[in-house]
Amino acid sequence: MTDYNDQALISFQHSFLGRYKHDYIELTMYDSFFATPLLLFLYDVTTRHHNVLADALVNMQLSLNIHDQLDHHFDEDIEVEQLKSNQLHVLMGDYHSAFFYKLLSTHHETNMLHFFLTYIKEINEYKIELLHHDHSIEERLNKVTNVYSCLLQGVIQYFNLESEYDNLFIEQFVLQHAEALPLYWMNSSSEEMRHAIQSRLKVSDSENNTYI
Repeated sequence: MTDYNDQALISFQHSFLGRYKHDYIELTMYDSFFATPLLLFLYDVTTRHHNVLADALVNMQLSLNIHDQLDHHFDEDIEVEQLKSNQLHVLMGDYHSAFFYKLLSTHHETNMLHFFLTYIKEINEYKIELLHHDHSIEERLNKVTNVYSCLLQGVIQYFNLESEYDNLFIEQFVLQHAEALPLYWMNSSSEEMRHAIQSRLKVSDSENNTYI
């Protein structure tokens, strides 16, 4: 497995954005979105089987992550400069989302496109539930894990990789890097989130006897 150290993340960020960043957007605006190895892991797993799909899915996941970090900011009392920043991030998210459709349609991968649209729809349904319904901390943890692993689960199913990456493995990987995710989805204090995440990891480790 790739060594997901800081240098590897920075290298991936520069390489990927060198192909897909708009000239108008400063590179540093992406720093928080590449702060976890989740994008790189999605890319690594997918690119072994289909390079175009790897780029398409990272663009889509990046778009979803950018939009995630905006939802809780919108407020009628928001400062003008913050509003402008939010609007720019919305455009960034839409810009990267468009690459998902463009890449797969340009390469005539319509079956692949429709397959992954189901997973994107599922992610948005999880987000709606998180935003508009009350859940226990454990239920929220399950849904947050699904939000950030759904596209990867799609890759695993599409290429029949279940023997290489089981559900426990994916859950552990997501949760181990959860602190760098937009965890306001949890609607709980940081201490509660950390406790729930660490408890889940301890249980998973005792069952699997491995860490990623």
